This record gives sequence, structure tokens and C-alpha cells, in this order.
Amino acid sequence: MENLVEHWLVFSYDSSANEYVPQILGWGHGLKQENLVRCTSIIEVNNDSYYVVKKNTEFKNKKFEITLTFNKCESDTKEGHKAGEYYLSQGTLYSDGKSFNVLQYCGYYSLQIGEFCYDNIYVIRLSRDFLEFISE
Repeated sequence: MENLVEHWLVFSYDSSANEYVPQILGWGHGLKQENLVRCTSIIEVNNDSYYVVKKNTEFKNKKFEITLTFNKCESDTKEGHKAGEYYLSQGTLYSDGKSFNVLQYCGYYSLQIGEFCYDNIYVIRLSRDFLEFISE
């Protein structure tokens, strides 16, 4: 079991607001400071072929548990995964008996959101139905 790690996490779920998970860092990603939270993570399973990370956070007065499974790529793929690298194979966010699929998950050493720059930050992309859930 690995140690508990604390880091920044920003939620991205509003496709109508020009939000996207940046592949090349720059100003135009549209991520919002009001969707930024502190998060704790722990590696629950770690072996040669995959690992599982559990994250816990609170956002808009709701508690969330996020489970991310990363598989090791055995050979180069047409999706751009290289042999030996790990990639997100499944991610689910849970809250109040509901679950939401994680569409995309990326980590950055540093990322500017609004006027501030954040180190050790992760972006989690969710479907638009998450917006309805947190608006309840």
C-alpha cells in the first residue's frame, strides 16, 4: 500500500463552455478556478500489469470517491499508447449512490487556471450529466 498523497484536482464537465483537457499547455483550455479542489489519492493495487488509484474529494458540498484503473500497454497501439506505458482503462466517480464515467484524466507538473498556476494538478473530464447532478 502506497502513502496518501494530496494534490489539486479540477473538474471539467461543461462542453458548452469551451472547456477541454489541454494536450499542449496554453491559455485556451477554459478550465475554471471554481471547479478546483484539493484531493487525496492512494494507490490501492499495484502490480506488473495494472494499478488502481482511489481519490477522495469534496466539491460543491458533495463528497466524491474516484476510482481510476491504469493498464500497462503490452505493445504500441493505434491510439498512441506505447509499449510499457500505463494508460487509463477505466475511471468512475461515485457520489450519493450515483456513478459517472471518467471520460479523460490527465496530470500536469504545472498548469495555469485563471490568474494562478498550480503544481501537481490533475484534470478529470466528466460527461454533461455530471453538471446536472452537482446543480441539484
